[in-house]
Amino acid sequence: MTLRIRSGIVLSLILLGALLIRAAVSLPIDRILPMDGLYVDEITYASTLEQPGAAVFSRPPGMFALALLTGASEEPVRTRIILALISLLPSAALYAAFRKTGARWTLVCTAGLAVSPFLILSGFSILPAAPAAAFISLALLAAFKGRMLLSGILTGAACLLRAELLMALLFMLLLSLGSRSRIREWLFILAGASIPLLPII
Repeated sequence: MTLRIRSGIVLSLILLGALLIRAAVSLPIDRILPMDGLYVDEITYASTLEQPGAAVFSRPPGMFALALLTGASEEPVRTRIILALISLLPSAALYAAFRKTGARWTLVCTAGLAVSPFLILSGFSILPAAPAAAFISLALLAAFKGRMLLSGILTGAACLLRAELLMALLFMLLLSLGSRSRIREWLFILAGASIPLLPII
């Protein structure tokens, strides 16, 4: 019980520290690139799929949907705040998966991921990196808990943001060869991934 309380306090401090770092980083970024408007790459990612200009492959459908739902064009600051919070999900997924194993190392790894420069900086950009990382980390958590269909759906959602993540399905197939139960699990993941992917394709 005491260990659980201490872990909760440490986890709260990690979360608070990660939020404070994100708030502190936003100040110099706002001086270099004002955060109340879209940058060149962000305009491409947030534009409609039919808008002429960059090739359609540079506009992931998942990023277009996210930009539309958060109102990125009208309220970019609000979208940046949402993505900054989304960038904390990989560390939350890691903690949820391993909190019952080595508590100390789980907290160390959670803290490292929460303050990862990649996730902090990508969390301030209206680009697909942070939400894709969040979806794929939640997919791994679902697979860790044996929920393969849900893992597949989350993997498919991540692929709508970063198409190269489709290679993960091939990699998982290679890892599953030689085991009938793992092949079955892979088929569940593939079926789940097809739910968000096939309508778009």
